[in-house]
Amino acid sequence: MLKAVKVTLIVLFLATTYSFAFSWSNINDRIVEIAESFLGTPYDPDPLGAYVRKKVIVYDEKVDCLYLVFRVIELAIATNESHSIEIALEKRFKTRGIISNGIVINYEDRYEYAEDIIPTGKFGNDITRLLSDKIAVTSSFRVPKFEFIPKSEICKVEKKLRNGDIVFFVKNPNKRNVDEIIGHLGIVKIEGSKAFLIHAKGHKVKNYENAGNVGKVTKEPLCKYLMKSNFLGIKVTRL
Repeated sequence: MLKAVKVTLIVLFLATTYSFAFSWSNINDRIVEIAESFLGTPYDPDPLGAYVRKKVIVYDEKVDCLYLVFRVIELAIATNESHSIEIALEKRFKTRGIISNGIVINYEDRYEYAEDIIPTGKFGNDITRLLSDKIAVTSSFRVPKFEFIPKSEICKVEKKLRNGDIVFFVKNPNKRNVDEIIGHLGIVKIEGSKAFLIHAKGHKVKNYENAGNVGKVTKEPLCKYLMKSNFLGIKVTRL
């Protein structure tokens, strides 16, 4: 059954209207629709994440790549804004988020590294091996084996991608900061025969309060972006 509710969300003087029309048959298109509504949103330069530092669930004024994907999925599968917050309390945390007196009190229990979310299924099923039989492997101190599609294969599997797929970009071990495997993530939109990436593109800075413009949410050809980057390849999940 299709449920339609319209809610105006006001977040720190930023008003955004979402239409909560939901059915599982169009979830992937919903993900793309909502992701595109964030295009142009300034990038969040806070290394911790503004939403974490402010101890809130909703902070749409500035976004980084992880918050963008979380928020888009939460809105896409929610029936109203309150429901999206309930979903966030389940998806963003290893146990469950707790709100007390209007603030999140257990962000230390959050998923800090994107590679830790993938096995949980909270971002959908891992379809990496369904897209390509050419698989590379990397590892970290926390993750002994992490499979991904190497960069050389991405343009070949592009036609197998669908709207709403979530793409995780694998970082070169020589460029890791804290032994993280995933260095970036975003959402796929298919236009014609090409896969485009909707993502929060920017960089974190120590002096984040005075950082100014360091990026924004943008859309660009996925294959072109990956080939120009230093990433080794991708892992893909699908709701």
